[in-house]
Amino acid sequence: MIHLKNGTFINWQTLEFNPTDIWVEEGLKGAIHFTQPANLPEKVQTLDCTGLYITRSLVNAHHHIYSALARGMPQPAKSPTNFHEKLQYVWWQLDWALDEEMIRSSALATALAAAKAGCSFIIDHHSS
Repeated sequence: MIHLKNGTFINWQTLEFNPTDIWVEEGLKGAIHFTQPANLPEKVQTLDCTGLYITRSLVNAHHHIYSALARGMPQPAKSPTNFHEKLQYVWWQLDWALDEEMIRSSALATALAAAKAGCSFIIDHHSS
């Protein structure tokens, strides 16, 4: 069990910010408790969430996971002047350069960044 102590829970239905402690039972049959459960297990991991927000998991409904590797990519030789040129000079070049290992690395980097931001569900629009 994990005890989130002194956090601020954002209620997704009312958008109210409520200072609270939350107990999280792990596993498939786990549950979330906003009051201390009667039968606490011997081992409870307590995380101090003072100054932190606690929300339900977030969703990113439009992502291009493969573009995670585009950060810091050099500018194209010719600056695009329209959307088609942006595809031609930037994104299609990246598409052609990626191999399976790079796509996997991009997916892992994106998954880690998303999880750190509270997002556990992503809809990917892979190719440009």
